Amino acid sequence: MTPALARAIATVGGLGMLPRFGGPIASALGLALVVGADVAGGPWLAALVAIAAAALGVWTCEHALRSAAAGLIEAESRRLVVRDLAGQMLVGAAAPITPAGVLLAFGAYQLFLHARPWPALESLVRVPRGIAAMADGVFAALGAALTIGFMTWTLGSA
Repeated sequence: MTPALARAIATVGGLGMLPRFGGPIASALGLALVVGADVAGGPWLAALVAIAAAALGVWTCEHALRSAAAGLIEAESRRLVVRDLAGQMLVGAAAPITPAGVLLAFGAYQLFLHARPWPALESLVRVPRGIAAMADGVFAALGAALTIGFMTWTLGSA
């Protein structure tokens, strides 16, 4: 994979280069993609597409960070919004595909991503860079999906 292609995928076509809101826009795009996959092929297709996006994110982040200069790795990792796209897709695959479920999925993912109630990157210092770059998004997706699952189970539906 060329460094330019890896960077293009990892920044979701350049969304990560925006000075503000690149991550939330990538999240909204990911949610739209997973809803489309669910409507086209059901929840199993949505889950498969979300998992594939996360795997692609690890791979492209690894290549993009490998080509970055040593001093730019921290700044570069913030631009890799494929973690937001894939993380939101993972949550969307677990949420009910209703207007309320989609809004809940978006809000819960953003809350968990920005609250960071775990030491994600600090605890993953010794793993490959691509995994570390995707860790915040995946951990946020896990927290949001568990929260939505609990709410759906206790309340009946979102």
